[in-house]
Amino acid sequence: MSKFYVSFGQNHIHKLDHAVIDNNCIVELEAENTHIARNAADELFNCKFSILYDHIPNMKYFSRGIFDIFGNKLKTQAEILSNGAFV
Repeated sequence: MSKFYVSFGQNHIHKLDHAVIDNNCIVELEAENTHIARNAADELFNCKFSILYDHIPNMKYFSRGIFDIFGNKLKTQAEILSNGAFV
């Protein structure tokens, strides 16, 4: 399984369990390939998301960090930037 990352536009606001997901964060999901990941994102977010990445995007644009599909925060923006993990 590979990790994929979903970003959102300004009008793409979703609620995952206890978290609000919007354009200031990304959601990490796992899938076998890009096609399956895109289908999962379409289903989970009702086709309302911006970009599906196969790597962690440049986190300077996502101040709220990375969440999982259940709305749990996985990493903060500061943690990711301090590791140099942005492309």
